[in-house]
Amino acid sequence: MDEIASPSPGPSGTGSRSGLIAAAVVVVALLGVGGLAIALMGRGGDAGPGTPSIPSVSFVPPETTVAIEPAEAEVPDLHDGYQWQALEIGGGGYVTGMEVHAAGVRFARTDVGGAFLYDETTSRWNQVLLHGSVTDPVEPDYQVEAVAIAPSDPDRLYLSGGNSFDRDAGRVLVSSDGGATWTSGSQRFPIDGNAEFRTGGERLSVHPADPDVVWLGTRAGTLWRSTDGAMTFEPVSGVPDGSGWEPGLDRAGVTFVEVTADAVSVGVAASGVWRSTDDGASWTQLWTTTGLPFDAETDAAGRLWVAEPQDTRVQRFDPATGETTSIQPSGNRTFSTVATDPFDADRVIVTDQGVQDQAIWRSNDGGASWDGLDIDVSCAVPPWLEIYGSAFLSAASIEFDPAVPGRIWFPEGFAVWRAEGVADGDLTFVCDTLGIEELVTNDIAVATTGLPVSAHWDRAFFAHPPGGAATAVQGPDPRFNSAWALATTPAAPGRVYGIVGDHRFCCEGDGEAYWAGFSDDDGLTWTPFGSFADGTHPYDLRFGNLAVSSSDPDVIVWLPTFNRPLHRSTDGGATWAVVPMPGMESRFNDDGNLEGGSHFAYFLRRHVLTADPVLPDTFYLYHVELGLMASTDGGATWEQRSGDAMEFAGNGFFNARLEAVPGSEGRLLFTTGPLEETLTPLYESDNGGIDWSPVPGTAAIRAIGFGAPMVDGGPPVVFLAGEVDGINGVFRSTDDLATFELLAEAPGGNYAGIDAVAGDPEVPGRVYVGFEGNGIMQGDQLG
Repeated sequence: MDEIASPSPGPSGTGSRSGLIAAAVVVVALLGVGGLAIALMGRGGDAGPGTPSIPSVSFVPPETTVAIEPAEAEVPDLHDGYQWQALEIGGGGYVTGMEVHAAGVRFARTDVGGAFLYDETTSRWNQVLLHGSVTDPVEPDYQVEAVAIAPSDPDRLYLSGGNSFDRDAGRVLVSSDGGATWTSGSQRFPIDGNAEFRTGGERLSVHPADPDVVWLGTRAGTLWRSTDGAMTFEPVSGVPDGSGWEPGLDRAGVTFVEVTADAVSVGVAASGVWRSTDDGASWTQLWTTTGLPFDAETDAAGRLWVAEPQDTRVQRFDPATGETTSIQPSGNRTFSTVATDPFDADRVIVTDQGVQDQAIWRSNDGGASWDGLDIDVSCAVPPWLEIYGSAFLSAASIEFDPAVPGRIWFPEGFAVWRAEGVADGDLTFVCDTLGIEELVTNDIAVATTGLPVSAHWDRAFFAHPPGGAATAVQGPDPRFNSAWALATTPAAPGRVYGIVGDHRFCCEGDGEAYWAGFSDDDGLTWTPFGSFADGTHPYDLRFGNLAVSSSDPDVIVWLPTFNRPLHRSTDGGATWAVVPMPGMESRFNDDGNLEGGSHFAYFLRRHVLTADPVLPDTFYLYHVELGLMASTDGGATWEQRSGDAMEFAGNGFFNARLEAVPGSEGRLLFTTGPLEETLTPLYESDNGGIDWSPVPGTAAIRAIGFGAPMVDGGPPVVFLAGEVDGINGVFRSTDDLATFELLAEAPGGNYAGIDAVAGDPEVPGRVYVGFEGNGIMQGDQLG
């Protein structure tokens, strides 16, 4: 996941949540209330405590499970025959918090990319959630909501992960060997590491003297306590549940837990801060709030500091006097993080929800006076982070380093930064983020003469020249944006096309919120379509999918989101014409806008438009109401190829994917994509979508890609991410889907969800795998 950057701090509850609500309304209109179940599995990030994460949506229609025909033979396992390596970008995605131990253990959490430990000798972060080291690994583990290090045992680590704030779907993992292995008890909790309010204080805390005593706060508002190292938890009574907090869709519940030798302090949404000095037997409310007690730390003198962004204040409680002092370091600001120096109880750092010049404050006298600081950033590797710069660094909780006097660590929307010598003067943040590959990948494309280009949430495109993070190039420009789809064509072998859009819907004033164009140098530089360059681009033509004719690189078809109709261009994107689907020429929404498209929400993993790689000017579209549609005149007119014949695709509202097999006329592959509690196989058609048949043994296919044939004259390799014969992983078929080989259940050890797969058209066996929060892995066959 990832951040939603903003040029200035904004109000709570911006843009994308309202987009989700609108999308849900559309789905209800299409399917009826009885058939709708929306699971908010967050995919984005936020600019601070009040802005929303970005969801993906899954649909669970009634009675949609399909019988999966087993393959004829067991799938061969090529685990040992493949080598995996990260295609390094060098950062990206929201690092939502971290804990630092005096023994030098530095433990960071991310919203969709797992958790990392810092290796001082290599200056790299290492993923701790790996297949084979975690008991019963599940994808929601990677949405980490809280981390903790036992003060009395730095090898004892805890983390909580999950993807729901209103269902008991998350769990607490514990390691007793410094992160090498992880296990958990059987209890499940409402934990959501990628929901709103994920960048504040830790909801996990360990007793200073006993590493087995663990406290857990949940978004449902329940406080839990374990005395056996998180194997079992018991609920603790006496603390409110935070149900009074209702400004948005996401619950906050217990917002932090701070445990000291003498007391337990708990923040509760729309309630305040509560304190117990008898292990939770009784509680005293220190103060009240209608907002969030968001971030908290206890200083070296035992005073509790709490940042409260909605109340624009920092609160300091002194247990020696019983007094609470309300502090405003500067004006009416949304103070969202607070850090105290373990070497000097009077040194405190406070930040706004976004760090920029004069939005970070330091006190050297316990809050009596404050200095507003200017900041600078420095990043040699990856260089794109320095270009991203200091205009607005989306803040997570800053931490002083108890092992290095004068150092602070700053986890934020795209990286981890650190600064030295914080006692005096302004601050220079130096990036220290290598190893954290957390961008969510939407698509990967490899031009037939080039290197891979990747499309992501929040940072749009990346070029990947040899050299890893040191040479990764972000495009089309440094502006915050997301890239939604890529396309290539045999008519322009070295060209990659792409769509970019700002999903915040807050910042369109600069005229650069939406963009599309192409690159002829593997993503190093980009050229916008002429309609963007001259300001004539249709406003409704945003997000979605595009495809390019195999015979003419200037013939482009674009399926936008929000159910807007197809558009086509015959002049390389200089001008666009609306193309309604047959029978939908008069379908308008309440605002008078023509509809009838087949892509209802921008955030969907939905790629349903493709071009035939052989037949000139031939395109295919999966339409949720009409079935498979085809055009043989460059997208000008469309005919229905299969309607009732695609009844199996009834689940395809959300994550469907349609692909044309390279080198073949009319050979198509279709998947409904991952849907909760459904098993839908991959389908194939050999006649341009007229007839379809299931591919035996396949189910819940998430992504499809194609690579060079393994033998001269052979069929292209088909790569799949999903299930084959009940095994989930990445597979390949070298014989046109007759048989499959398992390449990895978790490429490189990553068991996060996979959203994109692409083979290399020149290197047989090479495959690129894009994760939902773990960047990209490259796989190569050994030998």
